[in-house]
Amino acid sequence: MTSSSHPFSDHRHHPQRVFAADNHVVRRLSPTVPHDGAVIITDENGNIQSCNAEAQHIFHCLPSYSHDKKLNDVCTIVPRNRARYAPTLWELAHSTRRPLAFPEIEIALPGEATHRMDVCTVWLHEPREGHLRIAFVFSSLVQKSLENKQCESKQCENKRDDKTACSASEQEHEIKEGIIVLRKHTIIETSSTLDAMLGYKEKEIIGRDISYLMSDTDATRLMYAVKTNDTSLFQGLVMCHNHLLIPVGFRSFQLTNAYSDVVVTRLYAPLP
Repeated sequence: MTSSSHPFSDHRHHPQRVFAADNHVVRRLSPTVPHDGAVIITDENGNIQSCNAEAQHIFHCLPSYSHDKKLNDVCTIVPRNRARYAPTLWELAHSTRRPLAFPEIEIALPGEATHRMDVCTVWLHEPREGHLRIAFVFSSLVQKSLENKQCESKQCENKRDDKTACSASEQEHEIKEGIIVLRKHTIIETSSTLDAMLGYKEKEIIGRDISYLMSDTDATRLMYAVKTNDTSLFQGLVMCHNHLLIPVGFRSFQLTNAYSDVVVTRLYAPLP
């Protein structure tokens, strides 16, 4: 890959693997949702440090007073199945220092209706300041749209005549999700689910360029989506450890409010 293959052109050349299916058709699976990709960044104790424009709109965490609020002050998780207690997002993030994804969580805002959201958490280390921060990325649900895509696959061609078979197919083909954290286009962190999904060991692909996993076409599309703040879900291919290509859906979010060069990319697989 040449340095001009991406909108960011100051990265070093990395050896890349050959993608035999680089000419596959890639299509956008869903339109961008207004105010999608809300990002709130807290310190280790859950105190809000910053929030982007989308988060300000949804959670009303204006920069002028965000430092006086905790994450639990602007949103809480609604307990499921009439449970008396639900863990807080802060508690979920502290269960591990690796990125975590929660594809469907019901979030309650103070004095407002609840919202079902797709949430992920990423730990961020700031060497100059010597402490850790946590990014919470809130986005629209994609699980259902992916399930619908699967239901339209060959296993469900007769879904009009047999809805039960279609439902069984959805359950049989569980959608997996992984997280890649990039600094520009260098991989700086992955979730354990991403490693398992693609067959890599922990930290095995840390430090590699995103082109190690994606073709030039998909990697360029990913970075251009970040540059244009497009959080739509795209379809592409990634290469597993065994050199097999698998279809995935991917969408990316830039942490512009605090770390302008950090990108959180979500991968969803398998797709038909």
